[in-house]
Amino acid sequence: MKITKSQLKQIIKEELCNVLEEARKVQIQRHRVPGRVAPGSAYDAVIVFEKGTTVEVLEAKKSWIKVKAEGREAWIPKNALVKAKERKFQDEEQAEMPSTRSSPAGFAAAAKG
Repeated sequence: MKITKSQLKQIIKEELCNVLEEARKVQIQRHRVPGRVAPGSAYDAVIVFEKGTTVEVLEAKKSWIKVKAEGREAWIPKNALVKAKERKFQDEEQAEMPSTRSSPAGFAAAAKG
């Protein structure tokens, strides 16, 4: 099957649009992040985003990001976000790794030997 130059351009354009769209999707990484009417903690919160909510990035100003989710737009701090694909990778890594957490009793037992 032979692809024409115009077909190739269309395929590239569609793939580029898909990549750009995916790059704008991020997830909330903290619990209960207030979305504000303007960039700054002094502004009123209009929505609260739960951890794991996927949002679309619309704009950035200093340490604030304007996002859209659930049909609403709001400003949230940059440090509340992680790229959606990165989050998926982190979740998969954690599922494969054994837990390194221990209880106080476990530490005491290890100290005794």
